[in-house]
Amino acid sequence: MKSRRTLPVLLLVAAAALTASGYERELSRGAARDAYFIGNRRDSSTEKFLAQYLKRLPLPKSGPHVAEVEVRTPFHQLVRRAQQDINYSAQRAQQDAQNAKLRLIVRVLIQLTPTYPAHSPTTLPPVDPIYLRDNYFFSEFRVKAYQSEEIKPLDARGTPTYLPGQTVGFSSLTGAELIYEYDTQKVGSGPLRIDVTGPGGTRTSVTFDLNALR
Repeated sequence: MKSRRTLPVLLLVAAAALTASGYERELSRGAARDAYFIGNRRDSSTEKFLAQYLKRLPLPKSGPHVAEVEVRTPFHQLVRRAQQDINYSAQRAQQDAQNAKLRLIVRVLIQLTPTYPAHSPTTLPPVDPIYLRDNYFFSEFRVKAYQSEEIKPLDARGTPTYLPGQTVGFSSLTGAELIYEYDTQKVGSGPLRIDVTGPGGTRTSVTFDLNALR
């Protein structure tokens, strides 16, 4: 059990970590400890901290929906790890920061829409064959990151998303999640622009200010 004297100290550490800012390419042991305490709280302050790294976008008039764009810095990744794993510790966070080659991750969530569905609308009586969208439709999308110039990813991959409880099947397809990973040494502080280009040249652009994020 935490003593009465220890608990206020931990709360002060977490509060200081919440107010600190500035993107860090590499995490010190102190920064890793800060990340652990933010994630380990698992309360509204944790959610508020993580929300800074996520942008939700409005539904377009037509076509697929680029619903979310999220940037995950090394600090953010340790916060999420501490939030999700009840067995995670400050010592483990410090070890991960020292040993792991953490990358900056960009996650893009694409959702199908009534004008860009998993299958074509049916008619009564049916006249035309039903068109089923390929599960790997997301290969038509391109994600690019820019600062003073384009930053090339170290890795890029995509995964189809399905209705809850289902993992395969055209009729259950709901969209896709794209993951792009970047070398933290190639990403500096300041604005980071993410462009998502879809079918027909449609483009969605969002900017994260890494000066305001850890």
